[in-house]
Amino acid sequence: LESFFSGATLLYTIEQISRPPINNPFHYGKFHNSLRQEPHIKMERAPLLVCLGDSLTHGACSANWTETVHSTFCNTSPSPELDTKRGESNLIIVNAGQNNICSWTIWKERLESVLNLKPDFIVLMIGTNDLRAIYNKLWSWHLVQIWGLPEAPSLEKL
Repeated sequence: LESFFSGATLLYTIEQISRPPINNPFHYGKFHNSLRQEPHIKMERAPLLVCLGDSLTHGACSANWTETVHSTFCNTSPSPELDTKRGESNLIIVNAGQNNICSWTIWKERLESVLNLKPDFIVLMIGTNDLRAIYNKLWSWHLVQIWGLPEAPSLEKL
């Protein structure tokens, strides 16, 4: 019974830290697409800042700097669905961070979806996992397996 609870706790923890941030690109796009279908809602929006990167941006395993930026510069909720003052935001922040991601995956799989949001600004913070993989062969193997990289990260490819 003890091993069951240990395993369940581990799975729950992994799920919690891997879950997308509340203000992720999918939710932002879904929310704004639903607004476009409402003829009585004016579609002007505040400038959009997309934060794209690895776990340092995602903020589940480290301090969430995107929330700090939001609380410093915005006067609304970090998630459009939770925002009770719709239309009053002076900056919209979308967190496109993902734990464990590397530069190749961002370039090949994430960049286009972020650009489709038509952001006014993008903060790109990547490379930590790539550098770790260069100096740790087990981590390199892990990234190749998890993300389907065509080759292990190297200094030459950064």
